[in-house]
Amino acid sequence: MNVEESVNKRIHNEISFMLDNARTNNNKDLWSSRAAQFLRKYVGDDNKVKYEVIENFRNNQVFINEFPSHNRSILDYVLGGRRGQQRYLKERYKVMDNEGDLEWLEKYPILDIGNPYTVSINGYIFNKRWSNNLRYLSLINKHLDKKLCSNSFVTMDIGGGYGIFLYLLKNEYPKMKHVLVEFPEQLILSFYFLINCFPDANINTLEEVYAAKVIDRTFINKYDFCLVPIDCFSKINDNSIDLLANFFSLGEMSEEWFGKYRNSSLFNSTKYFFTVNRFFSKPTYGTDIDILNYKLDDYKKLYFGVSPYEEYYYDSKWIFFEKKIPYTSQFFEFIGKKII
Repeated sequence: MNVEESVNKRIHNEISFMLDNARTNNNKDLWSSRAAQFLRKYVGDDNKVKYEVIENFRNNQVFINEFPSHNRSILDYVLGGRRGQQRYLKERYKVMDNEGDLEWLEKYPILDIGNPYTVSINGYIFNKRWSNNLRYLSLINKHLDKKLCSNSFVTMDIGGGYGIFLYLLKNEYPKMKHVLVEFPEQLILSFYFLINCFPDANINTLEEVYAAKVIDRTFINKYDFCLVPIDCFSKINDNSIDLLANFFSLGEMSEEWFGKYRNSSLFNSTKYFFTVNRFFSKPTYGTDIDILNYKLDDYKKLYFGVSPYEEYYYDSKWIFFEKKIPYTSQFFEFIGKKII
C-alpha cells in the first residue's frame, strides 16, 4: 500500500467512526451549526468520501475560507470584490515588511497541500491565512523562544483549523508536543494536512481519543500531534498543557462555549496564554464578550499590542468597485505567563 492509499484508508476509517459516534449537532453556536454543512462538502449523502474534495480542501473552501478565494484572472481587474482582495494582500505584504515578518515567509513558504489560492508579490507567494500564522510564529519567537525548546513543552491550539500554526511550531521547535482542539469534522482535514506535512508523524485516531478516560501528558506524549474533538476537551487533565493558544475563534463563539473554555480548570492551570482576538465581539457576533472576559490580569504580560494585521477589509461596491471597511473592533495581540 503506497502513502496515498494509506492516508485515504485512515481517512475512510476516521470518517466512518465520526459518522457513527462523533457528529456535531448543535445549532445554537455559529461554528457548530456549520459543521453538518461543511461535512457534506467532502462526504456525500450516501456517506461516500469525496477524496478529491479533501485533496483540494483549501481550494474548495471547506470549513475555513482562504483569501484570495479565486485563481488570478482578468476578473480580478473587473470585479470590485476580487480587486479588493488583491489590493488587501498588497497592503498586507507592506505590513509584513514593516513588522519584519517577511523573513518567516522566506523560511516557511506557503505549502500547496490542499491547493490554496495565493498571490505573488515581489517573489513572495502567500495568502492571508498563511501570513496570519507566520505573524503568530514571529510573536512567539520574540517573546517565548527559549521556553519552547524543551521536549516536555506542550502547546494546545483551540480552534486551530487544519493546523498551520502547529505545523510551523513543529518545524521551528521540533521537540515540542502539540494538541489541536477542533470539531471532529474539521479534524479529518487537520489529519490530512499534518500527515502530508509530516509523513512519519504519529497522530491519534478519533476512536483513541474518545476511548480515553483522561487525556494527560502520558497520552499526549505518545503522539507528535494529538487531535482532540471539542466534546473531549473536558477530558484533558489540568497541568497537561504549557501554552494555550487561540486566534480569532474565542471572540466568535457563543458566550456559553467561551465560558466553557476560559473558565475551565485546564485553561487556568496552563502556564502561558497566547491569543489574538477582538476587543469587542459585538456587534459582529452579537455577544457581550470583550477583552475583560479574557481575564488577562491573571497573567504577567510578556507582550501586548494592537494588531497591525487586522484593521479593515475590502468589500464589493456596485459589483465593479471596492470599498474599504474598518472592522467594528480592533484586535489585540497578547502573550502572558500565569500569575501563581
